[in-house]
Amino acid sequence: MAANADRYEIAAYRPEFRAGLLELQRHMWGPNPERNAVYLEWKYERNPYSNDSFIYVALCDGQVVGMRTMYVTEWEAGQPSQRFLCLSDADGVIHPDHRRRGLLERMTRATLEEVARHDREYSITLSANPASAAHNLKLGWHSAGSVETASRPANRGTESRLRALAAKVPLLAPAYRQVRQRFAALRAPSDSERPAFDALDGTQAQLDGRATSHIVIDRSPRPEAMAELVDRSGSDGRIRHTRDQRFFAWRFQNPLSVYRFFFWEDSRLEGYLVLQTAAGATENAWIRIVDWESTNLQVRAELLQAAVEHSHAHQLVIWSASLPDEVKALLRDHGFAFSDMTKDISDGIWHPHVLLRPVRRDIPQAQWTFAGRDLLDLA
Repeated sequence: MAANADRYEIAAYRPEFRAGLLELQRHMWGPNPERNAVYLEWKYERNPYSNDSFIYVALCDGQVVGMRTMYVTEWEAGQPSQRFLCLSDADGVIHPDHRRRGLLERMTRATLEEVARHDREYSITLSANPASAAHNLKLGWHSAGSVETASRPANRGTESRLRALAAKVPLLAPAYRQVRQRFAALRAPSDSERPAFDALDGTQAQLDGRATSHIVIDRSPRPEAMAELVDRSGSDGRIRHTRDQRFFAWRFQNPLSVYRFFFWEDSRLEGYLVLQTAAGATENAWIRIVDWESTNLQVRAELLQAAVEHSHAHQLVIWSASLPDEVKALLRDHGFAFSDMTKDISDGIWHPHVLLRPVRRDIPQAQWTFAGRDLLDLA
């Protein structure tokens, strides 16, 4: 579809754009319009931190062909902990027929002009893809570093061993990909079509929900108990999301994700670990450890061991840049390997960067701080 620049209009989101926006988001959120509608409502209309939603769209002849958004999140840092609201940059998408026409930059500038009129100091991006990262850096965001990841290969016998070898020897990567495709072709279709947590849920049912005498596996969070545990465990002052009761109650309602919760409990909750994968993901999907807290290292180790044992057929991944050294050692002991490269040898996975910029451009970089912490320092 050809389109001239003067046919485009950048506009703040209005309810009449909703249907077009949901149709556009088939290119990012997924093909299910009902699920996309619930996601839009969850993220922007039921945000627990602010009623302000900053959504801009690009229109061509009245049709929604682009979207750029920011939403409010709460962070904390320092000792004692201090909290601040920050804008999270997310969900930018352009219809394939309208890309490379400068629409993303125009929508971004319009969004920044709008948020500058509100009491928000910083915008943070946690998962920009290569194109979005380059765009944001051009418009004043700075990188706080790549999101270091640790991953544990799926335990699939020969395939798993070949993958580990390919990660160490780059010349073997093409051969590994061929072997992996062969394995995928040989697997029974029913295996690849099973929901990602199907095996874990089956084991959970057999064990009456218990992985060990202290560890319970559940499908639902415990917002109050999890928040109390985080508060009791304390903070080392590093910058992190505020994990209070309203955060836990809201976060795990994300309709584009599916979660499983490992709770270590005695007379009260002493630790938890949360696994996440995409809604609709199948048995071969990656699983991410998206939260992991405990009162001591032994509880943390037992939670990790349970997660590994019950997810052995999946590759487990965790963002690790801000983890303490003793926790990184624990991951290594359980077969995780670390990487902060922009390319994973065997899978070609791009590791996102954390990007940050003040909403106002007149703040010197030396003053990008909160509670005495440098906002560009992930550690």
